[in-house]
Amino acid sequence: MKKILLFSILSIAYIQFSVAQSDIDALRFSQTFEGGTARSLSMAGAFSSLGVDLSVLATNPAGIAFSRNSYFSITPQLGYTKTSSLFNDAAYSEDDYNFKINNIGFTSTYLNNSSEKGWKALSLGVAYNKLKNFNMSYVAQGNNTSSSMLDHFMYNSDGNISDNLYNNSALMRESYAWETFLLDLDTENNPNLYYWNPIWADGKYGQLQQKTLEAIGNVGEYSFALAANFEDILYLGATLGIQSIYYKENTIYSEDDVNGNITEFKSFEMREMLQTTGTGYNFKFGIIVRPITSLRISAAFHTPTFYSIHDNYSLGMESHFDYAITESAAMDFYSKDAADVLIGELVSDYKLSSAPKFIAGASFIISNFGLISMDYEYTDFSLMDMSASDYNYFNTNQFIAENYTVSHTIRLGTEIVAIHGIALRGGALYATMPQNFVDDDYNRTRLAYSGGIGLNSESAFLDLGLIYETFKWQQYSYTLPSDGAVPPLERVKYENFSFVATFGLRF
Repeated sequence: MKKILLFSILSIAYIQFSVAQSDIDALRFSQTFEGGTARSLSMAGAFSSLGVDLSVLATNPAGIAFSRNSYFSITPQLGYTKTSSLFNDAAYSEDDYNFKINNIGFTSTYLNNSSEKGWKALSLGVAYNKLKNFNMSYVAQGNNTSSSMLDHFMYNSDGNISDNLYNNSALMRESYAWETFLLDLDTENNPNLYYWNPIWADGKYGQLQQKTLEAIGNVGEYSFALAANFEDILYLGATLGIQSIYYKENTIYSEDDVNGNITEFKSFEMREMLQTTGTGYNFKFGIIVRPITSLRISAAFHTPTFYSIHDNYSLGMESHFDYAITESAAMDFYSKDAADVLIGELVSDYKLSSAPKFIAGASFIISNFGLISMDYEYTDFSLMDMSASDYNYFNTNQFIAENYTVSHTIRLGTEIVAIHGIALRGGALYATMPQNFVDDDYNRTRLAYSGGIGLNSESAFLDLGLIYETFKWQQYSYTLPSDGAVPPLERVKYENFSFVATFGLRF
């Protein structure tokens, strides 16, 4: 039988040790989506072969070499996010609003007026770009008549003596289920050390399951660029990027016997919090060739971002039962409807090398009437790599190499000069997801559509843009043996509507 533990009505314990991260953590910070100015976003970011815009510091720095003067701009963004979830055929949606500075910076150009040949200009640029926004929330809820999260804990614990649950950080949640009487182990006539839980033992299921997730944070990049113009034909540029990470996720998962059909069990709740901070650096190299006045062809290479990351993860678990259990019954005695709570913390420091990226682009300038542009991005996520001084990530890196693939992104943009000083813009984006181990018919591509208007004068400019972005994903709430019940499936659709404005000055 389980050893007898003395709890108060609310007993709290703190535990701190290191834990390993997974491929999901690597993808979270490797998969970034360049922000930028209202002009570039209105054209879906198809800007790698264009220039005179601060957004190119994050894509192809050669573009700032087109400048003939210096300029400053700032881009605030107002966003509305809707997250819709489907959990065992029950639908829910959550809304969120956010405001951020998407881009700010300046460029300075030094012209060589002494000769019409050779290197004609040198441009310097400094900018901040918001590369990814993590703000979102969703609720998934429904009744489950075939399985429980406690089954996941139970199967994970099988074969371990109870003390082993405390010695393995991967079994932290299982150790807390054990401590809150949600798992038990009969040590007599049980040589294989099979665990059980009260819902599985009763066999009725039908409990209400609910998962609530709230996430905030972003990835931002400070860019320092240098570019040069050779005879208005060849443009070269390089960027040093310094990235910062902040991510915080709060998850509450609960199961509740709302109909009172399960013997002994009433409810349990698990609360998880992950907070991540980190910094990283990368280099970007770009080239643009203008063989004729109306055509520009570009290529850029982004090295991996080399991150140093710190994680804090905390876990709390609480259990409720219908009535007091006697010493001779299946579980040890504790007071009626007691809320036994445990809280622990995991800390970890690790290195992450993100996926490198290659960008190719072309644009066609139609005299003073407008332009058409296209970008293609190739990012090989199988090259992500994790390491730490106190943990061997060989298995994680092997899983990444075998189960992640190339993501392809296509961006199309256009700009039409309606009248002198006023331009209309539009764009579209299509991107594939990098996981090749997900076998489903759920469309997981990322799509974006955008449009905008620009007002331009000799000394100042104002650009406005609207962007709609959507993508989907699905995941199981927990895993179970392949020959057992199917765990509940969460299907989530993310939609974001953004209004951006860029105000700039030339000097």
